[in-house]
Amino acid sequence: MKLQLLSILGLMWGLTGCNSTPPISVAANPQPPAISSPVRIYVAIDRTFSVGASKIPTLKLDNLQPLLELVKKVGGEIRVAEVCTSSVRLNSFYLSEPPLAPQTPTPMPKSGTVNPLELPKLQKQYDLQAKVYQQQLSSYQQAMASRQQEAQQNSTEFTTKISKVLAQPANCQASDVVGTIERGDLYLSEAGNWRQPPRNVALLITDGLETAQNNPKQVKFASNPQVLLVSSGGRAGILQPLLGGNKPYESIEGAVRFITGK
Repeated sequence: MKLQLLSILGLMWGLTGCNSTPPISVAANPQPPAISSPVRIYVAIDRTFSVGASKIPTLKLDNLQPLLELVKKVGGEIRVAEVCTSSVRLNSFYLSEPPLAPQTPTPMPKSGTVNPLELPKLQKQYDLQAKVYQQQLSSYQQAMASRQQEAQQNSTEFTTKISKVLAQPANCQASDVVGTIERGDLYLSEAGNWRQPPRNVALLITDGLETAQNNPKQVKFASNPQVLLVSSGGRAGILQPLLGGNKPYESIEGAVRFITGK
C-alpha cells in the first residue's frame, strides 16, 4: 500500500511538471531604466553685452545635451531663462517619469521543496500570475515606446528653439539678477504630478552683478535647490549667500558633470 501511494505521488509530480508553464526568465526581460527622483533644472544665462569683457562662460547647446539625457532617463524638466533687463523665460524641455516595470511572478518552487499534493494549486497560481505579468509587460513596453517618441519630439523642438536663442548676441543693457532668481524660485516651487519629489537644481551662469535695480534686495530660494554658479574669477555678486561655503565653477562643463554625476 505504501509503495502504491509513493508511485501515485511520483506520477502526479511527473504529470504536473510536464504540463506546467516554464518559469519566466528574469534575465530575458527588458531591463527598465534605473529609477530615481525626477530632476527640475533652472538654467539662467547672463545675456548682458558685458559678458565678453567679464569672461563669463557662454552656454552652448552641447552643454545642455547631458542634462537632456538625464531628464530623459529619470523624468523632469529643464527651463532656461535670461538674466537681462527683465527676467525672461526662454524655453523648456519636459518629460514625465518613466513607467514602472511590472514585477515578475514568484518562481515555482524547486523540485522536492514542497509537498507534491500542493503542486497543482501552486501551478494554477503561477499560471495566473504569469498571464497577468505578460499583459502588464505588454502595456509597459507600449508606454516606454510612447515615452521614447515623446522624448525625441520634445528634444527636437527644444534644441531647435534654444539654438536660435543661443546664436543671438548678448545685448541686454542691464542684468535683473533679482528678478531671475524670483522667477526661478516660482518655477522650482511649482507642484507637479510626480511619484517622488523632484530634485531641484539652479544652474546660474552669471557674475551675479545686479544692474537693473539700484538697491537690490537680498536674493533667496525658498524652494531650496542645489545652487551651482558658473562665473569667472570667483565672482558671485549678490548671489554669494546662495552658495554657502561653495565656490563658483569656472566652467559650465564642470557644473553639468556635478548635476549628472558623470
